[in-house]
Formats: sequence, C-alpha cells, structure tokens
Amino acid sequence: IVKNIDRSGWKPPSVSTGTRWGPIKEDNCKGQTIIYDGDLTGRSMRYTGKRDVWWIDEWRPPWYFNDRATSMIVPDGCKVELYHHSKYSGGPATFLPGTYNANDFKKKFPSNRMSSLKIRDGPKKITTTVPSKMFDAT
Repeated sequence: IVKNIDRSGWKPPSVSTGTRWGPIKEDNCKGQTIIYDGDLTGRSMRYTGKRDVWWIDEWRPPWYFNDRATSMIVPDGCKVELYHHSKYSGGPATFLPGTYNANDFKKKFPSNRMSSLKIRDGPKKITTTVPSKMFDAT
C-alpha cells in the first residue's frame, strides 16, 4: 500500500502494536516475584522489589524450598538471576519480566535445581504505536 504524500492534512491514526523493552533504570523493580514448586501452583516464595537471597531456605527448615522451583512470575521492571547452588554459584540463568510456566521455566533453568537468586532492576515494557492504515479513504 502506498500513501500519496501530497495530500494535505493527512495524519495516520495510531494503534498499539504490542510491547518492547525499555531501558533499565534504577528502582524499576518494585513488584512481587513469585517462585512456585508446581506449575504456577503449590508452595511459593514471594519477594517484593530487589533482593539477594544467598540461600533459598535461610530462616526456614532445611529443604523447605531448596531445589524445588519449577515455575515463576517476574514482575515488570525486574529481572531474576537463578543459581544452582547457595552463595550465587552454578549459573546464572536470567529471567526477564513475564510468567514462566513449568515448560517455559525448564527451557532456561532445570526444574528443582535452584538454591539462590538475585532480583535486580530490569526492563519495563513499552507500548509502541504505528499507523493503522496507510491512506485516507476520503
């Protein structure tokens, strides 16, 4: 489709075409990260904002959540780095904002292998707009 640029007064209408990632800024990460031991169900660990968790079972009974993660929700503005072992060794695998069911999760990180994590500022989604049609019908 070609638009005749000589028509005066023509303005293309805008529609949303989806999302793209914006820049990472300090204090982007304010939402709640949720890690599940089932497919977005079951026992969960919840962290709000940025956080370093050197061992997932700190202050809990041994093996409460260690090596149990199978799915996760990462809020907009955050990124999560998962590690196989405590004290941030063995890894990391980085997850950007989104919902990771068990199948999506294991494509990036083996299920039931996470022992520590870091939650950092990540990108925010930006909605972009483009013309919905390339010519004026009048």
